[in-house]
Parts: sequence; C-alpha cells; structure tokens
Amino acid sequence: PKLLSGVAIEAIDADGSRLSPRRSKTPEEMAEYVKRIFGEVGRSFFEKFEPIGIGEDWRYDGKRSFGKALYHETDLVHLSVFAR
Repeated sequence: PKLLSGVAIEAIDADGSRLSPRRSKTPEEMAEYVKRIFGEVGRSFFEKFEPIGIGEDWRYDGKRSFGKALYHETDLVHLSVFAR
C-alpha cells in the first residue's frame, strides 16, 4: 500500500503530462537508456521537502525522468526513479 500510494502521488505530481510511448528494447539499448537516466539524476536539482516521518524527502523532475529520495541523517534510505 505504501508503494502504491507513493506511485499515485508521483502520477498526480506529473500534472497530466503524457509519458513517452514504450517499445521493446534490446539489452544494449536498455543499458544505454538506463545510463542516460542515471546521468540525468546526477545532474538534476533536488528540492527538499519535509516528510511525514523522520528524515528529509528530496525530489527532482527531469526531462527523461522524475524521482525522490529519503535521507535520514547521512544515509540514503530509499531512492525511486521513474522514466517518462
């Protein structure tokens, strides 16, 4: 239920923007696609939000992907990245 509610919130945050159409990719194409997504994550500006619980909630919205991370003290607890 927590994962589903998190995905639902991300879908609402997408503000009705359309996701790119999917097609089958070769393993090589998929590896390159994942590298591009991770590169975007590394270059993205994350905004900090206060979570309901403990820690810090960090979110970003990129051209190819969007996601969020939960930090507690100096530890990354959770990271979700969704391709568009």
